[in-house]
Amino acid sequence: GGPRAGIAAEALAAVRERLEGGAGAGGGRAAAGPEDLAALLKRRGDLSAEQLRKICGPDADERIAAALSDRRIAAADIGGERRYIARDEVEVYERFPGDPGAAAFVLNRYIENVVAFTAQELSGRFGLAPGDAEAKIAAWEAEGRIERPPFAEPGSGYWSSRRVVARIVRLSLATVRSAEGPVPPERWQ
Repeated sequence: GGPRAGIAAEALAAVRERLEGGAGAGGGRAAAGPEDLAALLKRRGDLSAEQLRKICGPDADERIAAALSDRRIAAADIGGERRYIARDEVEVYERFPGDPGAAAFVLNRYIENVVAFTAQELSGRFGLAPGDAEAKIAAWEAEGRIERPPFAEPGSGYWSSRRVVARIVRLSLATVRSAEGPVPPERWQ
């Protein structure tokens, strides 16, 4: 379904584009050289070549090759998929998901950089057992880190980080306020 509970479609689209989007989103345009690509991966976490193409544009493969050659990034098998990570995070990903600290680092960064996710998506993306993904979600909910997003249909199974939801709500309010336009002065007289 579409946006619900007063969430402006434009606000939801803007946050999705900023977090997950195309060229220039979330620093993609700035990922011109190996250092920039490594910095993007530090901010966003592990990304596949397909995701990097969406973010960095048509020359993403050349950027990946240059960053690999320059040893700024590394390839890793995560959840059965080849992804790219910042070189200095190799040890963290080698300990993931068995080490609680590594799991917290990888998964917390992920939930802060997507609009919404489900237990099934966590399980598939990171190779977690379904019960482990559901346990992580239950713990995050108990800690107040995540909540049901106001734009998701009831029972959809979607979750969002509280910070992402707050950003969407703020942008929705700004969108509604700007659409209303200024109040005529005579209204206040």
